[in-house]
Amino acid sequence: MNTRFAPVFAALFALSLVACGDTTSDGPTNAPPETLDFAKSDISNGVTRVGAMTFGEAVSGAFTEDFEMHAYTIRAKKDAELTVKLLASGTDIGLNTKLYLYAPTDDRGYVRIAKDQFGGRSDLSRIDITLKKDGDFLAVLTTEDGDGRGDYRMALLCAHDDCALEPAEPEAFCPDRLDELLVECIENADPDALRTEPGLSDFDVVANHCIARDEALMYHEQLCQLGDDEWCFEDFETFFRGAMIPACGAIQQD
Repeated sequence: MNTRFAPVFAALFALSLVACGDTTSDGPTNAPPETLDFAKSDISNGVTRVGAMTFGEAVSGAFTEDFEMHAYTIRAKKDAELTVKLLASGTDIGLNTKLYLYAPTDDRGYVRIAKDQFGGRSDLSRIDITLKKDGDFLAVLTTEDGDGRGDYRMALLCAHDDCALEPAEPEAFCPDRLDELLVECIENADPDALRTEPGLSDFDVVANHCIARDEALMYHEQLCQLGDDEWCFEDFETFFRGAMIPACGAIQQD
């Protein structure tokens, strides 16, 4: 088997993460919900995942439509003392924002654990927090009333220069047992019986049935964090249908 491939289900792990900070339900009109679930897409309850943050660096973005909420992944260690904050340089004057922090749950969703005490109509949004376990968190930035427009620049800082959690190295892509399970599933699947919407090819119907999309999405994100140029594609659909399914849906011999 070609061992250059990396695993479909390498990201099958459950993270239970708790961080100090208050979880409250009050907030601005445009506040995101208490919980988020991205299992089916990159959007959950109006919150859109737009990228990842790296310690010591800043990300830039812009609000161009009503009720936008931008989520950034933060991979951090236990006991990390981190700060997420908007920067005056790169953030439009008059852009009123609110910032929230989410931690993953056992069911692969996210729960809100903190909100900034500085954002709104006067100060730049900021959260200072100490994390209790390793894991992937989400920083969600939105505008105060949902109708704000403008550019922003947001930084991720660490108090002790030892906050980043290195991603686990993936296992071999499509190990023998996984190949066998996928091939068996594909060979025994009935596309006509599984088709839930018209227009999908037999290939797509069977692939969607035999390979879980949410787990594939998690795995693609992991590969991109590792900087794997061969398997980090510009969009998830290209990875899912163009690379992962062909590689794992048929045994590839050296």
